Amino acid sequence: DDAASAFELFISAMRLRNEIDNTVLMRFARMKLSRLSLYRSMVADLQQQVNDDKEKFEKLALEYVSMGDECRREGFDPTPALANYDKALSLYPDCVEAMWGKGRMYVAVGNDEEAIPWFKRVYELCPDEFDTPMSLGEIYRRAGNLSEAMNWFLIALSINDEIAEVHERLADLYESIGEENAASHHNEMAKKLRKKFKGRRPKS
Repeated sequence: DDAASAFELFISAMRLRNEIDNTVLMRFARMKLSRLSLYRSMVADLQQQVNDDKEKFEKLALEYVSMGDECRREGFDPTPALANYDKALSLYPDCVEAMWGKGRMYVAVGNDEEAIPWFKRVYELCPDEFDTPMSLGEIYRRAGNLSEAMNWFLIALSINDEIAEVHERLADLYESIGEENAASHHNEMAKKLRKKFKGRRPKS
């Protein structure tokens, strides 16, 4: 870092001209080192304050998400729910819960196009979350974009291959494009998983 580089330069200078006995110069050096220590302490304090503020904003953002979820469950008007999710995102731009809420709200009112970028953003931030590629697969399936739907269902399958629903969706898609063997395989897998978990959903 800068301090290490400065120290190396100081040693090099001492080799050229030894000023260790120079009282004025040594006093100046000690003053500079003292200020450096003070600045480091100030930076550490500021970083801690930033971290504390970030934590407060995250908690407040989740409160707005909770209000948005409540609005989404209680009525068909998306405006108050979306407003709460937007407020959460203004406080904490990477609030996955708010992005997920916006996506679900848009799907609930039939606006799949607006939902897509929010679900994709969630996937970017949480690539191991099963429900996100499943939701995207459903959207593209409804739109008739079978190749994109297949892509997202296969991503979901790679995350968790023990959920019958994804096998059922893949079976339907393979059957629609004439891939009977693949469709049969996924249908069999879905049946086995339905029997194995008896209506329970395995953890992702």
